[in-house]
Amino acid sequence: MGLSKILLMRTLVRAVRFPIPHQRLMNPPPSEPLYVVGLRQHLLYLTERQELEDAGLGDPNGIIMILSDALNWRNSPKPYGRAAMTDEPFMDYESARQNARAMCRTLGLQSFTAVDVAHRVRCYGCVIRHEDGWSVAFSADTMPTENLVRAGRDATLLIHESSLSPEEEQLAREKAHSTSAQAIDIGKRMNAQKVLLTHFSARYPGMPPSQGHDGEASDGPLVGLAFDYARIRLGDFWKLHTYLPAIQHALQEDGDDDPMEIDLTKLQ
Repeated sequence: MGLSKILLMRTLVRAVRFPIPHQRLMNPPPSEPLYVVGLRQHLLYLTERQELEDAGLGDPNGIIMILSDALNWRNSPKPYGRAAMTDEPFMDYESARQNARAMCRTLGLQSFTAVDVAHRVRCYGCVIRHEDGWSVAFSADTMPTENLVRAGRDATLLIHESSLSPEEEQLAREKAHSTSAQAIDIGKRMNAQKVLLTHFSARYPGMPPSQGHDGEASDGPLVGLAFDYARIRLGDFWKLHTYLPAIQHALQEDGDDDPMEIDLTKLQ
């Protein structure tokens, strides 16, 4: 669907059937703003798209854009060109930080930091720390990077991309992604309590590749797999691993001819 369409569904007054008058898709309408943290190209796209369809970028309870570079965990983002910094209002770092502080107050967060990761293009993961003490680190698309280990130290949950199986480390390096074993190793070195593996390659249309890890170990985090439409509380995270053998067995029984054709566990 795309980010802009999701934002339009939140705030846009749009026609259901021409020429019926426009009506809001959210009822009641939003009572608080929605914060979107993104790179320059993302925010520029939303700004230009606003000229075609009103997504609420100028509304008090609409969309507030925050430049991810301004939230860099080391306060040392890669520089942009001078024109971008002067001609595009959302490129103002101090304004972005003010909006980020407002976002944290609204969501009860202690901090929200962007972590520059190792991909083929400028890419950020993030670390979210809540006032209640829990924290989530998210890798985005990346090769294994020490930046994430340091920024996400002692995270309650690490959500890490796991594009390829452990034996495909060279291929993962060529594509600037991570293997499942590498993702789990990042979690260990980060001292994360739990690791959720996601972003599995389309090479694995059925069950994801071997994780190179046997569930909960004395020297590592509890590991789970991210299934489409799954909703799990942090306190119930152990179920993701405990139920996996049963899920695998059920899928194999339903697909004796070719288990890999089963789509029920396709992962994002």
